[in-house]
Amino acid sequence: MQNEIKDSPKTKKSRKQLVIYLIIITAMLYFIIFDNYGLIKRFSIQKENEQKRTDILNEIKVKDSLKREMHKTEFDSNEIERIAREKYGMIKQGEKVIVFE
Repeated sequence: MQNEIKDSPKTKKSRKQLVIYLIIITAMLYFIIFDNYGLIKRFSIQKENEQKRTDILNEIKVKDSLKREMHKTEFDSNEIERIAREKYGMIKQGEKVIVFE
């Protein structure tokens, strides 16, 4: 029994400190990663934000396209004529309509 190494009070104190530090570090890491304001939440919000920006850009493109089409239907006589012929079946005077079935 004389060969047993006994822990000195300093060693016991340093082990306690190490355990306390590990608990504190583990708690901090948990809050940094998993908390409501943690990294996982931040990344999911960032991904959602990028998706919304993409959606906004697509909607802007659609809006611009509709504005161009609206402008053409208001001011372009060729476009107005095309719509009148296709949608309403109108023809110019002296034209003959040939219907394909």
